[in-house]
Amino acid sequence: MKAHGAGMTEMPPFSQLGDRQIAIGTPTAGIRTGSLAERVLFWVLVLSFAVPLQMRLPLGEFLLPIYFFDVPLLALAVVWLLQIVMRDVPPRWQGLDAVLMVFFLWLMVTSLAGFDPHTSIAGALLWLRVLLVFFYFRNRVGRAIAQASFLRIMSILLAVEVVVAVAQIATQSTIGALNQYFGIAWVRDSRQWIAGTTWVTRVQGTFGNAKLFSTWLVMVLPFQLARALTVRRRALRIGHIALLGSGLLVLVLSLSRADIGAAVVAGTVFLVLVAPRERRRTVALVCIGAAIGAAALLWTGVPIGEALAKRVSSSSLLDPKRVAYIQSALAIAARHPMLGVGYDNFTLGMDLASFPFPVMPGVGVHCIPLLLLAEAGLPAALLLVGWIGGVMARIQRGACRLPRGRRTVIVAALASVTAASLSALFDVSFLHQNALITFSAVAGAGLAMRDRAAGAAVSPPAIGERRSPRSDRRWC
Repeated sequence: MKAHGAGMTEMPPFSQLGDRQIAIGTPTAGIRTGSLAERVLFWVLVLSFAVPLQMRLPLGEFLLPIYFFDVPLLALAVVWLLQIVMRDVPPRWQGLDAVLMVFFLWLMVTSLAGFDPHTSIAGALLWLRVLLVFFYFRNRVGRAIAQASFLRIMSILLAVEVVVAVAQIATQSTIGALNQYFGIAWVRDSRQWIAGTTWVTRVQGTFGNAKLFSTWLVMVLPFQLARALTVRRRALRIGHIALLGSGLLVLVLSLSRADIGAAVVAGTVFLVLVAPRERRRTVALVCIGAAIGAAALLWTGVPIGEALAKRVSSSSLLDPKRVAYIQSALAIAARHPMLGVGYDNFTLGMDLASFPFPVMPGVGVHCIPLLLLAEAGLPAALLLVGWIGGVMARIQRGACRLPRGRRTVIVAALASVTAASLSALFDVSFLHQNALITFSAVAGAGLAMRDRAAGAAVSPPAIGERRSPRSDRRWC
């Protein structure tokens, strides 16, 4: 600091403050340094994650995919770049950024060498957006964008999707699925038939696909649970509890076996890592939410129990077609172990594997690491698994550095990443642009919270607060 007048000191500019100084303590943890334009664009960007619209821009023989969230993402990147130039606030690079960048570059290399380079490059460019969103959220959440703002927008999105889903189950239709209003044909008729002419509509939200919707839900619900646990005002707490119960009900109504199981595992992770008092409150909230959901189902008369039973018994992991897809992926990987057949070219590579069933375009093995192994080779599968595993490990270590009772939100981020990762092992919806871009935002925000936790760990505990005893940190 420099002397300024008599007995006064001049604070260094914000860009000269260390990362730890910014992260220490609760008051400075929510500091906002971004402009109003950046905060508005941030809200628009996150809201666009639930809009599954895209167009193809013809560039000669190449069709460049333009997603709905590309416009706010590009505008936000320009605003951020201008702030870096004008305020001299350089972004922070970490090893996980490098891993994701190498993964994207490897996809581009394998795409050029693939069976259909045009299709592969168009699909691989989605990962460039993923890299930018991940890098932005990791650097700006908790700094330019308050953590509370991120949690608030996630709750707003969940409330909108719940309203749409309730309308769909009430009308037994796909009302609200945005794709059908723009002439996009891949809105799925997600009906679960029970017997004869009896059926139940699998809710789809605005996404137009029940499985994609449920994958998105398991990433958002943990943050809603954190808000229900941490909000102080009683009226808001009741509202968040009602929204949490409605979200859990909608997840069940999606009839997605993998995502319901992933939500159970993620909930277990949450219970293990939060403080004992939060565990009791979490169990109470889930019970209240289940009671609300059961009452609503009884009132509507929807035979959800029969639909779930039929859904579970209709197919299994050992279904002959699923097994054939796994065998085909392994056969393709054996012939092209390093480069694969090109990103998004799994269907074209099926000829190499003597697939015994009719080939459906756009349908592949229901396991993301195995799919990448066939499409982009062993390095791509290892890089993706390493990146996701690194994100989970860093968030978990950050949570364990926090005192008891102050780790709820960061554990929610860990539960969100865990649920999405488990879903990716049993379905391909994880690779859809809306699910993937949401995952990158959640992962980046979780790491930003982890950075704040690193500062809070070295700060003195609040009055009346104790460090976590060793027995409470046995899972850390």
